[in-house]
Amino acid sequence: ADGSVDVAMASVVLHEMNQPVRLLQETHRCLRPGGRIYILDWVRAPLEVYIRAQTEEARVFAPETAVDELDDLFVHFMEHNRFSREDLIYLLNKSGFAVLDSAVTREGRYARIVAEKRG
Repeated sequence: ADGSVDVAMASVVLHEMNQPVRLLQETHRCLRPGGRIYILDWVRAPLEVYIRAQTEEARVFAPETAVDELDDLFVHFMEHNRFSREDLIYLLNKSGFAVLDSAVTREGRYARIVAEKRG
C-alpha cells in the first residue's frame, strides 16, 4: 500500500536493470514520508581495476585462455559498469529522494547510498 514501508533495500539489483526508473518510483510510492532506501551496487570502474578484482590479470592476456571465459568477463564488465554513483544519485533525486549519504567502496567498484523519501 502507499506509504506503508519504512525501509527498502536494493542490494546488487540496479546494475541488472536496463532502466531502474520504475523500480525507484514504485519504491518511492511504497515508502512512508521520511522512509529510507539503502542501495549497495556495482558502479562504473576502470577496466584495469575490474579485471584485477575478478581474475588474474595475466590470465586475461594469455593466448590459451578460452574465448568463452573472456566473453563472460567482458559481458559482466559491461553489466557491472552500467551506472556510476553519480548516475544513481541523479536517478534517486529525480525520483523524489534526498540522498543522505553515499560512498564508493572496494576500489571504487561499489557504491553505498542511503536516501530518504522527500515530502
